[in-house]
Parts: sequence; C-alpha cells; structure tokens
Amino acid sequence: MKYYYRLILTILMLSVCLAPLASSQDQPDSAFSYGVVYSSERDIKKAKNETDQLPQRFPQYQKENYLFKRRNWYASVVLFKSKTDADESRNIIDSEYSRGSFVVNLQEWCRPDWRKNRAVKLGVSYYDCKRGEIMDGSPGAIIIDAQLDSSQKAQDKIEILKDKFKKLQHNLAIFKNGKYFYPAVINYKNTQEANQQIPQVPQEMKNKAKAVNINQWCPRRELKPVEDPKIYDYIECK
Repeated sequence: MKYYYRLILTILMLSVCLAPLASSQDQPDSAFSYGVVYSSERDIKKAKNETDQLPQRFPQYQKENYLFKRRNWYASVVLFKSKTDADESRNIIDSEYSRGSFVVNLQEWCRPDWRKNRAVKLGVSYYDCKRGEIMDGSPGAIIIDAQLDSSQKAQDKIEILKDKFKKLQHNLAIFKNGKYFYPAVINYKNTQEANQQIPQVPQEMKNKAKAVNINQWCPRRELKPVEDPKIYDYIECK
C-alpha cells in the first residue's frame, strides 16, 4: 500500500512541475509582433470555430493561430514575426479562405502588453486587448469637444489622433453625450495629467480639446456596439 501512495505522490508532484511548462508552451513567442486578422465574431464560440477551421486549410499556421478580444469583437489572428511574412501570408489567406483579411501591428492594434491579458470565456482562451475600457482609478481624459453628429465622423477624428498617440491607441475611445459624439484619450491618472498631455493633440483639434474627470463628465455609461470591427464601438453617457 505504501508503494501505491508513493506512486500517487510522484504523479502529483510531476503534474505540478509540468503544469507551468505546458502553459508556457501555449504562449506565443515574444518575437511575434504582427498578425493577419482573418475573421471577427461577436460570439466567442463562432470565433473559436474559425480558429479551428483555418488550420485544416493551412496546417502551417496552426501553432500561431489565436483569438483576440478587441472591444466587443473576438478576432481570429495568425501571428508573424515580421510585416513581410504577414503580408505574404495575408495574400494566401485572403485569396483562399477569408476575403477582407488585413495585417496589423499587434502593439498598436491591440496593446503593447497584450501577452499579459490572457482570459478564458466558455472554455475558450483569448487575449483581451482592453481597448477603450475605462480603468479603475484612472478617470482623467482628454475629450475632443467637436460635437460630431455621427460615430463615423468621430472615427475619422480617432484616425487623426492615432498618429499622435501611437503608444496609447488602446486608450482611444468615442463617447456619445447627449446627441453628439466625442473622440477621447482616456485612462490618465487624473484631470491634471490629462491636461498636461493636451499639447500632443493635433493642431487642428487642439482648440476643441479639454481635460475632464470622466466619472463626472459621463457618470453613467453603456458600451454600444457598432456593426463593423474596424470602427470603434462608442460609450453612451446615460
């Protein structure tokens, strides 16, 4: 009987020691910095189905095939170490599997520390880009008070902001307050920090930029999805 217990103890010890190894092997290499986005779904199970189907057509991409959550969308992405490799593979994927696929820089499209944000939903693992989410304890924001009458017009302003806030693209958001839409840079520690960053705002938008405490400017809010994964969902102030 004592040998039986020793065997059980040995198995348990091995499982504990090997668990981190198995987990690390499932992590993408840090050298991967580009991706080909070939599908986007709001339902995570449908998105998982895409990541299961692609390797059947392209076995060479099986190990680099991951799900990313970007706002309310679950995107299927194949990872690459260089833009050249991603561009070449996108042509193959786009012509033989998924029309409309596109290449992204993961640090800009998702966030610089995207590997740290692993999550699981309904048994499906994914990386959460946490884009446009207001973080606890970071209520400072720069609001572009342009009083735009559509989310598409606000999206156009967001594209301009991207050039100046490349490292903070995951902190760009669109708000609807009343009947108008407002592009914003969010997640500063406080209003003072946000105000110090206003000089970075593009010149043509600077006179309409103001620093706010988002919890006061938009105390009650709800995320509203837009039916296009390339366009920002907006946050409606209630």
